Amino acid sequence: MRLSRSFIIVLVVVVCAALGAVIAWTTGKSVMLSAVALDLSAYTQRVLARGNTIADEYTTIAREVTEGTQPFCSPADVARLRDFAYHSHYTKDVGRVRSGKIICTSVLGRLAVPYVEGVPDLVTPRGAKIFTSARIGFGSRDRALVVERFGVTLVVSPDAFAGLDSPPMRYLLTVVDPPAHKVVVGFGDVGHIAPMFVYRTGPFRSAEASYDAGCSKRYYICAVTTESDTDLFAAQLPMLTLFAIFGLIAGGGLGLSGGLLWNASRTLTAQLRRAVRRGAIGVAYQPIVELASGKVVGAEALLRWTNEDGNAVPPDLAVSLAERARFMGELTETIVARVVSDFRYALSSDSSFRLNVNIAASDLADNRFFEMLGRVLDGSGIQRSRLGIELTEGSTANREVAKSAIERLRQEGHHVYVDDFGTGYSSLSYLHDLSVDFIKIDHAFTSTIGTESAKVSVVPQILAMASSLGLGVVVEGVETAEQRRFFEDAGPTILAQGWFFGKPVPADQLRAGLAGLL
Repeated sequence: MRLSRSFIIVLVVVVCAALGAVIAWTTGKSVMLSAVALDLSAYTQRVLARGNTIADEYTTIAREVTEGTQPFCSPADVARLRDFAYHSHYTKDVGRVRSGKIICTSVLGRLAVPYVEGVPDLVTPRGAKIFTSARIGFGSRDRALVVERFGVTLVVSPDAFAGLDSPPMRYLLTVVDPPAHKVVVGFGDVGHIAPMFVYRTGPFRSAEASYDAGCSKRYYICAVTTESDTDLFAAQLPMLTLFAIFGLIAGGGLGLSGGLLWNASRTLTAQLRRAVRRGAIGVAYQPIVELASGKVVGAEALLRWTNEDGNAVPPDLAVSLAERARFMGELTETIVARVVSDFRYALSSDSSFRLNVNIAASDLADNRFFEMLGRVLDGSGIQRSRLGIELTEGSTANREVAKSAIERLRQEGHHVYVDDFGTGYSSLSYLHDLSVDFIKIDHAFTSTIGTESAKVSVVPQILAMASSLGLGVVVEGVETAEQRRFFEDAGPTILAQGWFFGKPVPADQLRAGLAGLL
């Protein structure tokens, strides 16, 4: 069953709109996850900064307590402990330890019965003992994080991390013993996560959440922060929906544009195919002049086609349509046959007049192209050398195919030109490898003559390259006397074409201009 073009266009619009929505949703999700990763990284650093501050406070208190001169746990010593606890920000109680027993604290004073510390949950490589849920024997909160080192015990305030909550992000501060691969939780909660993940640095993900981890460079503490995808998308659903709507509209618009262009292209392609089969393809001819003598020595055949709506179609578009629809060989044959028909006498005479035709990349790889040249030219009595073959640099991108085709063309007597030289793959080795006969300098370089454009400096290099390889030169786009003088002075054998010498004209006008010269 053959589908109508309207149905195909609607289908393309629907598919593109759906793809646009999916891509936009995915892009929006990726953007949000990237933003969350940045937020979590900053949050991790804030949690670590608080952990470092608490550790700094403990280190300072422990050092000053051990450096004190008061008798151990004397009233004066206890008073000093109370002073430390009072002026600290994150410390609930300060005590002194001897033989594994707490003898006195800033809150309880000297204990009637010393408190046995018990087994610590972790001992850091520097000897700090960590008790994550020690019984401290006072108040309603009788369990807390306790750190002991050098005979000084410090109870960290349960509110030490107050002010760091940042929902929906959560945090976890841990104390670690890397050599023993041991981790204990100090503050916070990030749900079910393997403790060893705290050793990771930077962002990472699970199936349901984003994480960030980092460790202090001064203490054995690490932090992990997280935000669940559920919380993220619940908060960002309106924005994701806007992303999807935008993608839906953009995708649908692109699909509609592409469908309409496809429809127009299909219609134009069909028109071109009909024109080729009816022989309704026009050819205009632009003269090629020998600068030293001013003599017309050849011409370039240029495709001209007006579609069924009366609009002139650019040659490049027509060639592109024919290549995509796989009838470029028919189009090339139509042009070659027209050239032979228009200039059979000029090309069969004893003069050196040569006509050039442009071919596409697909022609180079098509054996039928070479068969067509033999059939058309040999049947007309025209020597192969009178028909030049022009290739763009882009058509020679497949180096092996181009080399083989150019070698065959030259063996059969054709002169081969590289058209629009300087706009693509140009290099000395490139030209040497292809073994062409001429280069045609692109008009983009010609137009810089008499200006301060940087391209002006390239022209002498191109001419020198051509001279070193023994290549002929045709300059395209000569429009002023100054441009003609520049290239005429550059070399006696340089050829040129452009509006200065003549615009592309129908065959009868060029034949009239050549009358008496051939």
